[in-house]
Amino acid sequence: MQPTAIAPATSSLLANGWKGAAAAAAPLFGAMLLDLADLFSLGPQAVPLAVLVAAPLGWAVAAALGFKRNGRLISALIAGVYCLLPGLELIPAATATSLLGVLSSRLPR
Repeated sequence: MQPTAIAPATSSLLANGWKGAAAAAAPLFGAMLLDLADLFSLGPQAVPLAVLVAAPLGWAVAAALGFKRNGRLISALIAGVYCLLPGLELIPAATATSLLGVLSSRLPR
């Protein structure tokens, strides 16, 4: 009796699935961090927090969503203003809009 070789299963589908999940999770994770920064932006410490934390996070989320330089700049500006606005601390608006962006980019055209 001769042993038969079993062909190894290709893991390209699994690798592509992980890449797709990471591509979708990166902007969502960044948006969650932005919402967390907004939660801590109470009082006069909001200005340095908006400049040093929120604007780079807005830039990174826009980059993860595939925006060009002008879109990233607008996103960074909006993220900084988002952390400066009072009353938005308990609303996860960044996560919600990032989720909509990820879902709309995945829709068939």
